[in-house]
Amino acid sequence: MEQNLILRYTLHEDGAHLVQALGENPCVELPDTLGGAPVTQIGAYAFGQNPAKIQPEGPVLTETLGSPTLAEPLCGRALVSVRLPGPVRILQSACFFDCRGLRELSVGAEIRALGSDLFTNCSKLTLLRVRARPNAPTGLQKLLYALQNDLRVEFEEEGRVLASLRYPEFWEELEENAPAHIFNMGIHGQGYQYRQCFSQDVLNFAEYDRSFHPALAEGNHAFLGLLALGRLRWPWELKEEAEAEYREFLAKEGELAARALIQGDEAEGLEFLCGLKLLDEGALNRLSSFAAEAEKPAALALLMEYKHKTFGRAKKNYSFDF
Repeated sequence: MEQNLILRYTLHEDGAHLVQALGENPCVELPDTLGGAPVTQIGAYAFGQNPAKIQPEGPVLTETLGSPTLAEPLCGRALVSVRLPGPVRILQSACFFDCRGLRELSVGAEIRALGSDLFTNCSKLTLLRVRARPNAPTGLQKLLYALQNDLRVEFEEEGRVLASLRYPEFWEELEENAPAHIFNMGIHGQGYQYRQCFSQDVLNFAEYDRSFHPALAEGNHAFLGLLALGRLRWPWELKEEAEAEYREFLAKEGELAARALIQGDEAEGLEFLCGLKLLDEGALNRLSSFAAEAEKPAALALLMEYKHKTFGRAKKNYSFDF
C-alpha cells in the first residue's frame, strides 16, 4: 500500500521524534527512520484530535512520502489503524488522545515508556499487534495497563501470527470507606489478573492460562470462548492441561464463541472452531439459523458444508399403511 504522507519531526540525540502526520489514508504505516535517524518517540498529541496542542521540542523538519495532494492531519475519526516504527521506545502523553476511529495499533518490541492519557476516548481500539516473538521482552504489559477495554493481542513475525491472546476489560473506581471517610481505589474485572502475567517484560503463558479458570466465575463466556479458541489455534507454549481445559470449555460454550465469530465476519476462526469437532448437530442448526438471520452468507455456507460433511444428509423416515 502506497503511503502518501507528510511527516513532521524533530531530531534529538536518541533519534527522530514524530511531531505530526498528515495524509490521505486512514490506515497509516510509519517508516522506521526520518531524516536518516531512527524514530524513537511519538510526540505528545501527535495523533490527537486537537493539533493546536502540539508543542514541538526543537526545530520542526518535514519528510514527504509518495505524492500527497489532499493531506490532512491524521487524528480523531480520520485514523483507523497505525503501524508505529519498530525503533519507537517512548509514546509521549496523549499521542492518541480522542482517536475515536482508531481500531488497530501495530507496535515493535522496543517500547519501554508511556506518557499519560495515551488512549483517552479510543473505545474502538480492540486489536493490538506486537511485531515480536512471544518469548521476547516487549512493552506489551505497559500498553495493556493503558488499554483497559476488551482487547485482542497478536504476536506476529513477518506478517505471520505466532500467538493470539484475549485480554478481558478491567476498570478502576474510587470506593469510600464510609465510617472513616477514606477513599480507596478499587480494581474490578478479570482483565487486571490477566495483565499480571509477565516476568521482566516477557509474557508468562503458563500464568496466563492459569487465569482462565478463575475468570469463568464472572467473565463474559463468549469473550472467554474466543480467548480459548485463540490459544488452541496458535498454541504457543500451551501445555496439555490447559489445552484440555480450553477444549472442555468450548465443548460446552463453543456456540457462544461461534456467534461472535459469525457477527465479526471471522470466517477462518469459525472454520477452525468447526474443525475441532466440538459442535454437535443441534448447535450447527442453531448457528445456521443465526447466520441466516444476521445475513452472513459466507458463514452460513461454511456451517452448512461442515454439517453435511460431519453428519451427512438428514435421513428420511417412511411409514407404510396396509
